Amino acid sequence: MIRLIPFAAAFTVVTSASYASGMVCKNPGREYLLVYEQGDKAAVMNPDSDNAKWMVLATLFDDRKHVVVVDLGQPGMAGLVHLRPYRKVEIFSNGKLVQTDGCQL
Repeated sequence: MIRLIPFAAAFTVVTSASYASGMVCKNPGREYLLVYEQGDKAAVMNPDSDNAKWMVLATLFDDRKHVVVVDLGQPGMAGLVHLRPYRKVEIFSNGKLVQTDGCQL
């Protein structure tokens, strides 16, 4: 039992660190830093400046993908923040895809 405790502690550190994600995304107008940590209530754009917060509506997280559904703060606007396996942000207006921003670490 004593051997399991250090292993469990190491496993916890590794898995919790993998939930945090910051990525640089680019849309037609500019680049922006998007930061999200598993369990946060919002994804934050450009946290070191006048930032925008996208409120988290839902999260899909399994061994193949990690996608966060966010409210963009405008009527009818929502986004999908893809953290794994591909990094991108999809912007929807009234249910229709209107923009895809490519992202990288």
